[in-house]
Amino acid sequence: MHIEEVCIDGFKSYAKRTVVPDFDPLFNAITGLNGSGKSNILDSICFVLGISNLTHVRASSLQELVYKQGQAGVTKASVSVTFNNEDRSRSPVGYEHCDRITVTRQIVIGGKNKYMINGATAQPTRVQNLFHSVQLNVNNPHFLIMQGRITKVLNMKPPEILGMLEEAAGTRMYENKKEGALKTMVKKQTKVDEIDKLLEEEILPTIEKLRKERGDYMKWAAANDNLERLRRFCIAYDFVKAQEAVEQANAETGNVEEKIIECRNAIEDAGREATELELHMQRLQAEKEERMGAEMKDLITRHDQMEKDIVKASTALDNKLSEVKSEQKSRDKLLKTAADMETAEAKRAEKVASLEAEAAAEAVALAEKEAAAEMAERTLQGVQSGKGTGADKSLQTQLADAVAAQSACDAEVKSAALKIKHVEKELIGARKSLSAKEKEGEKLAKELGAAEAAVEKARAKLANFGGCTTDKASDLEATCDKINNEVNELQNEVDVLNSKLVDCDFKFTDPEAKFDRNRVKGVVAKLVQVKDPATVTALEVVAGGKLHQVVVDTDVTGKAILQKGQLKKRVTIIPLNKIDSRTATDKQVAAATNVSNGEASLALSLVTYDDDVKNVMKYVFGKAFVCKDQSTAKAVAYDENVLLNCVSVDGTMFNPAGVISGGSRQTTNAVLPKLHALYKAEAALADAKSRAKAASDAAKEALNESKEAQKLEDDLDRQEHALGLLKEKISSSEAHQLAEKVRKFEQDLFDAKNATEEAKVKKTEAEKTAKMLEQEIKNFEKERDSRLKDAEKALKDARNSVTKARAQIKEKEEFVTNARVEKEAAASERAALDEQIAAIDVAITELQVEADSMHKGVSEKRELFDVVTAELEERRARVAACDKEISTLLKRKSKLESDSVEQGVEMKKLEHRISRMEKEEQDAKDHLALLQKEHQWIAGESSMFGQPGSDYDFKKRSPAQAQRELAECEEAQATLGKRVNKKVIAMFDKAEAEFKELQEKRRIVLSDKERLEKVIGELDEKKREALVLTWEKVTKDFGSIFSTLLPGTQAKLEPPEGCGVLDGLEVKVAFGDVWKESLSELSGGQRSLLALSLILALLLFKPAPIYILDEVDAALDLSHTQNIGRMIKQHFPFSQFLVVSLKEGMFNNANVIFRTKFVDGNSTVTRTTPALKDKEDNTRPDAPNALAAAASKRRAAGSKGKEN
Repeated sequence: MHIEEVCIDGFKSYAKRTVVPDFDPLFNAITGLNGSGKSNILDSICFVLGISNLTHVRASSLQELVYKQGQAGVTKASVSVTFNNEDRSRSPVGYEHCDRITVTRQIVIGGKNKYMINGATAQPTRVQNLFHSVQLNVNNPHFLIMQGRITKVLNMKPPEILGMLEEAAGTRMYENKKEGALKTMVKKQTKVDEIDKLLEEEILPTIEKLRKERGDYMKWAAANDNLERLRRFCIAYDFVKAQEAVEQANAETGNVEEKIIECRNAIEDAGREATELELHMQRLQAEKEERMGAEMKDLITRHDQMEKDIVKASTALDNKLSEVKSEQKSRDKLLKTAADMETAEAKRAEKVASLEAEAAAEAVALAEKEAAAEMAERTLQGVQSGKGTGADKSLQTQLADAVAAQSACDAEVKSAALKIKHVEKELIGARKSLSAKEKEGEKLAKELGAAEAAVEKARAKLANFGGCTTDKASDLEATCDKINNEVNELQNEVDVLNSKLVDCDFKFTDPEAKFDRNRVKGVVAKLVQVKDPATVTALEVVAGGKLHQVVVDTDVTGKAILQKGQLKKRVTIIPLNKIDSRTATDKQVAAATNVSNGEASLALSLVTYDDDVKNVMKYVFGKAFVCKDQSTAKAVAYDENVLLNCVSVDGTMFNPAGVISGGSRQTTNAVLPKLHALYKAEAALADAKSRAKAASDAAKEALNESKEAQKLEDDLDRQEHALGLLKEKISSSEAHQLAEKVRKFEQDLFDAKNATEEAKVKKTEAEKTAKMLEQEIKNFEKERDSRLKDAEKALKDARNSVTKARAQIKEKEEFVTNARVEKEAAASERAALDEQIAAIDVAITELQVEADSMHKGVSEKRELFDVVTAELEERRARVAACDKEISTLLKRKSKLESDSVEQGVEMKKLEHRISRMEKEEQDAKDHLALLQKEHQWIAGESSMFGQPGSDYDFKKRSPAQAQRELAECEEAQATLGKRVNKKVIAMFDKAEAEFKELQEKRRIVLSDKERLEKVIGELDEKKREALVLTWEKVTKDFGSIFSTLLPGTQAKLEPPEGCGVLDGLEVKVAFGDVWKESLSELSGGQRSLLALSLILALLLFKPAPIYILDEVDAALDLSHTQNIGRMIKQHFPFSQFLVVSLKEGMFNNANVIFRTKFVDGNSTVTRTTPALKDKEDNTRPDAPNALAAAASKRRAAGSKGKEN
């Protein structure tokens, strides 16, 4: 990112709107006369960057930044800076999509100032974050070098120079954090002291006093509890007696009601069954007539035709199988022929291999004979030249070499003897000294062995430890926290969904002691789940109010809950043993499917449920259809073979009676979607809890194991440290040094003796060689002619042997070529045979596929034939069964009508009896109601009344005796209650809670203090590491830049003598190889160059996209100014520089020059390009190629930085 354009309006000396356009992405220079406004351009950029220290822009308030402080009619100042953001690798965070970023800041005299980014108003923090993300923090301006800063650098003391490195390294934040942590520790200690004082002076004395009062109160409360138990025992006995009377009357009434219900149900069932029997008989009669019609004849015709087709297909299948067998026989013959050819081919291969081996042997023999011929030729040449037999040197030269070797060996023997004498003398002295230190050496050796054994033992323990490490334990703990957060979120979701389904909760109290709540199944809506969420609306319309009805196992349970369950709202109960579970018949379902073309489904098939509530679901969803749309629902509902309620997916219901209901429905009140979401959330919650438990167990186990592993690692570190100290001690001991000296002397003595022996052996060999050569010289002169003839003959014989061998090889190669040709011909025949076999395999496969297809067709026809046969037999059997079933149904109908009349008479008798019993039962209920109203605790403890072993065991304790004890206890308790503090329990609990709360606060404060101390240690270590790295990099760049600006010099930063890097740093300078003792020896220009080099080295440590330099070359001559320009290009190739200067040397290196003038009280700016830059087309900063190259360099540098 770099500056592309600056627009100034009303800022300092720029009264009118002034645009400074087309900044170069690399090097820009600004020049002009003093007071013409050149530095104000830099001030305007700092103003947009959000500078808060106005002294950097030579102002004391924001009002001074407005032209003439608003006294010339200009009341506001506005600066807009446009940044080029095409290089995405250096883009600010969150602005990667913008090619240009325009940041504007505006101030108004007497008003507020504001920021805008790309024309939209932005908060100052957002602008600061934008610039901080690309290292442009104008309030810590390492990229900003304003007037006068250079002259201050060399006057800094070592701690101040170190402070500059801290700013560059970013360790100032470490010091800030450390100061904050120390202040917090002081506050924490003060808090601990306050807590200790409060505990000692107030809380503990108060707790002790209340503890005594609580003892007195507990005695009184115990007696009061005994009194209450006596009182409740007596009331319970009275209640039980009244309840027994009610239950006795209720039991008789219930029995009579059950008999009446049974009679009424029997009459209704008989009438319903008689109606069904009549309809059934009509259907059977119609079915019989239907089955005896033309359909039966068609079935018989189909049966005969299918039998003929099966015979025809079976014959075709047999013919096809015969063709398959014929092809398989042909394939077997070809395979046998292929096997024979394979055997013959193996024999040919063996023959070819044998011939090739013989040819290879002949070639080896030929090579040997050629070598022999060459040797014979060399021998002949040696004899002719007088050198000897095949030798490269003459015999006289060889003899001289042997004599020289003897002399060299004599010299080596003498030198080794002198060395042996010297080493033996030194060895004797060293051994004497070592024997005097032998005891010390043995002691150190034992200590070393013991230390090494301890280290190996510690390593073995650590290696055998299979537990978890500290890092893994931390990861598991983080995973556990994440899953627990997930559990909390899911629990909240389940709670919210439950709160929306309060209407589906059925709450009741147990109607009797030890009541089994599993007998109550719950609300219908919670017993069902929808398969397809799209049908939810239709299913709610089908179910209607039945969704909120309660399902119980029997009618007895339902009656008990209605009477004694203390229900808070009116409910309808569905007993499973009495519900009508009949659904749509198979014929109705088939007719609906046929009419709707499969787009109508029985509502029961669209839900899932448990088997124990199957009858309830049939009752609710078994007699209605759900259709895709209204037209389908209408067609199905009014079809004469269906005649059941039909509901479309949007909730419109069609009743066979002609009633249509529908219209707007409030989906927000729908129950089934909420239940579906609740079930899904509960399943996810159960899974998350399971995973949370597993993660927690694993984290606990890993934590324990990591502690054990840490102990083993600490033990190993201690042992290794002790071993290292012992080795250092041994290596520095006198005994060890003497032993090393003795071993060295012994090795030198051994090497010298070996050298002596080797020299003697070499001398002996040289003597033998010399004698042999002397003898050979004598013999050679005598036998020269005979040797010459022998050599010529040997050469002729060798050449004849080579000629014969070559002829034999040629003959062998012809045999091998013929054998290979035969082998290749056989291979071609075998390939043709393989193609025939493959073709037959394909034919067999195709025939087999056709046979399989025909076999499948025959099987399908036979299966269809069997089905038709079975259907024909079934129809014949069903026609016969219809007659028999109609006769049975007539008899059953007559029996039902007779039973119905008898049940009606019995029911009248029972109704007269129950009216008399209800009056007696009401009197007993009134007495019970009075007891329950006066004593509310009866409702919760009535289940224990009269139970053996309980507080209300009337057999174990006499009720009459209990009444007498009650009167005595009430009188004694009234006297004791006047002296007891009845609020002491609450007071004690409050005081104890305060004590625990303070103890917990104290523990937390101490824990926080310990963590802060640890943080301080970590910050100090991080600061040290960062400063050392920064110092090493900055001092290296400092020397490089200074030597570039002033050749032949060196510069560095180093700590003062006797101090470390963290104590401070001072500047050292050398001219040539001579280091100056003081910087006062430097001239003013040299001092300015040195300060500028240090500042630029600090900038180079943490490069920024933009650097602003204001007259940094003020004290330098032209040559040094030019050096600065070249140095900037060399060391900062990826940053944009804005330099204010009055020196022409700086302009020679700038790509763009902006010149300022002061005209009529207003500053103006003109842009120029140096003449040299205009001629360099490929390097012009405004040329597309140059911009592209600069962008590519930035991207490369960015990617390299990321990799590092």
